[in-house]
Amino acid sequence: QKPGNDRFLVYYSISDDAVRGDKGVKCIGYATAAWPQMALVDSGSPVLCVNGTQANQGAPHAIDPSVMVDDNGRWWLTYGSWSNYGNGTHQGARGGGVWMVGLDPKTGHLSDAALRICGEDFPFCWDADAYDPTSHSPWLNIANHRGYDSPIGYIDGNSIEASYLYNNRQRTGYYYLFVNWFWCCKGPDSTYQIRYGRSRHPTGPFLDRDGTDMKDGGGSLLLKSTMKTKTHTFTGPGHAGILYEEEHDRYVYTTSYEAIDKQNMQLDVFVMEFDAQGWPMLTGPFTSEADSTP
Repeated sequence: QKPGNDRFLVYYSISDDAVRGDKGVKCIGYATAAWPQMALVDSGSPVLCVNGTQANQGAPHAIDPSVMVDDNGRWWLTYGSWSNYGNGTHQGARGGGVWMVGLDPKTGHLSDAALRICGEDFPFCWDADAYDPTSHSPWLNIANHRGYDSPIGYIDGNSIEASYLYNNRQRTGYYYLFVNWFWCCKGPDSTYQIRYGRSRHPTGPFLDRDGTDMKDGGGSLLLKSTMKTKTHTFTGPGHAGILYEEEHDRYVYTTSYEAIDKQNMQLDVFVMEFDAQGWPMLTGPFTSEADSTP
C-alpha cells in the first residue's frame, strides 16, 4: 500500500497442524513496514483462520492471500486453497476454491459484515451459507478447478490456489484474477500452471478468453508447467505478483518456479503487456532469455 505514503502492508499465511489439536489449521495475517527501513511489524491478530473441520465442511484453506483496492476504495482479500482432505461431504461437488471477502480499509482486517458472521469463533471464520447465492454472504466464491487426479494418485475436488487480484481498470477497464492450477511443491514433477480471467467488476464474474466464468472452471493459460530457455528448464511456475513501474511505463510480472534444471527454486521476472483487447501476455523474461514465450 503506497498510494501517497510510505506505508507497506504484507499479507501472509501460516500453517500449524498442532493448533487446538485440530489438523490443518491455517491462518492469514498481515504486517506493516515503512520505507526505506522495511522492518515488518505484525498487526497482532490474524485476519482469519480456517481449521480442518471447517475445510471438510466446504471452507477454503486460509492460504495464499492477495489484497486489492478497487476504484471505489474498497479493499478485497482473495485466498484459498485446493479443497478438503478428500473425505468431506462436499468433496468433488463443492469445497475449496478461491474466495473473496471484504476488508476494512482502516484496519486491514475483515469487514464488519464478515466479523458478524465470525462471532465468538473468531479468528476461525467461515460462512456455511456462502454457497447459497441468495444468502448475500460477504464471502464470494470466484474461481474453481474441480476433478483433478494428481500424479501421485490423490484425487482432489478443486485443484486451484495462489490467487492474485490486480486492478488495471484505469488502463484497460478490467480487474484481473490470476490463479494456479494443478500440483505444486514436487520439484521437477510439479504440474503448476498459471491461469487468468478478467472482469469489469471487482467481485467478478471473472471470464477467460472463451467467455467461461472462472467460478465454473474457466481460466486462460498464461504460463504452462514447463518453460525451456537456451540455458535452463523451469518447472512449476508459482504464485504470481505484478508491479507497475511508472518510470519505465511497464508491468513487471514475477513468479517463483518450483524447480530449475531439476534442482532449486528460482524467482523469475517477466515483462507483461496487455494487447489491444486488454488481455495480458508475457513478452519476455528479465532473468532468462526464452526460446519461446509460453
